[in-house]
Amino acid sequence: MTTWQNGGGDRRRPPIPEEVSLVPADMLTAKIEYGFEQLTARSNGVLDGPSHVAMGRRAAAAIGYALGSEDEARMIEAYLNLWRVVHLPHVPPGSRGLNRAEFLHSLLTLANSTPTHRAATLGALAETFFALADADRDERVNREEYWAFQHGHFPEVPRTALAEAFDHLDTDGDGYLSREQFSSAIVEFWTSRDPDAPGNWFLGRPVYLGPSSDGETLQGTAATPAGRPARDDWPGVMEARVRS
Repeated sequence: MTTWQNGGGDRRRPPIPEEVSLVPADMLTAKIEYGFEQLTARSNGVLDGPSHVAMGRRAAAAIGYALGSEDEARMIEAYLNLWRVVHLPHVPPGSRGLNRAEFLHSLLTLANSTPTHRAATLGALAETFFALADADRDERVNREEYWAFQHGHFPEVPRTALAEAFDHLDTDGDGYLSREQFSSAIVEFWTSRDPDAPGNWFLGRPVYLGPSSDGETLQGTAATPAGRPARDDWPGVMEARVRS
């Protein structure tokens, strides 16, 4: 079993449950891997501290926060806190960030933790992100605020996909996302295996559903990312990529 040290003594990675590692079309794995592709779309395929700073700056600029403002600083700090709380503990010794397999392990570990732990970590961060996305401070996120916030994380996801995402997350149809709707969507996208969870649509049509009737697939993009096999040919990714 792999051990590593990261600012707090030796740690051992908990084993991934067998039922997770042997499901070739696992919907949660599909969501996490697609999310990683989009998070690193403008980098070298590694998620690290500086990439979270860049995300914070993009999100702040998209929302309209001034460069160097306190609002921008709060946005950047929120992204860095996400890095420190969720991902940094899984960075191997001698590495500056997480590759795809390590990111997958990080999120599956969180998904397999207790509801209390998920609420105290990702849930708390989601609440922070809601406050930052709610640019006009009216305790709800409108369609434009949602796009601006998501553009910071996922600059290559089309606006049309995010519009579709918003429609699915707005479960009461009032044209806004409440604090609960917004925060739950974040937690559900990264940790839920419930096929009916609204948060599965966080980035648009879920990748594991395959193409829509108009030919769109992969959260609204028109083509499969380079290097990824067609949806029906996905291998059992966990046993091949995650080191235990």
